[in-house]
Amino acid sequence: MLPEEGIMNDISNIMNEMAITVFQTAFMYIALPVIIVLIIGGFVLRIKWRFLQLLVLPTALIGLYFFATNGLPNMHEAYLLKINN
Repeated sequence: MLPEEGIMNDISNIMNEMAITVFQTAFMYIALPVIIVLIIGGFVLRIKWRFLQLLVLPTALIGLYFFATNGLPNMHEAYLLKINN
């Protein structure tokens, strides 16, 4: 194996780890709360779709806020830990 192939393999692994970390963090802060609101509101409480939309949008925006303020620094730290291992 040539040295260039090793470097490209390392870069590919780093990009793969970064993509997985971004997906996990975005899912945890934005998608998971929205899914929970949809399940509880739609199936358990039987809320109509019009009123459920009024709950989903603020949930997504609050999740986006926490993703930007808390998720991105944690994601950066997790990314650095994965790179160093």
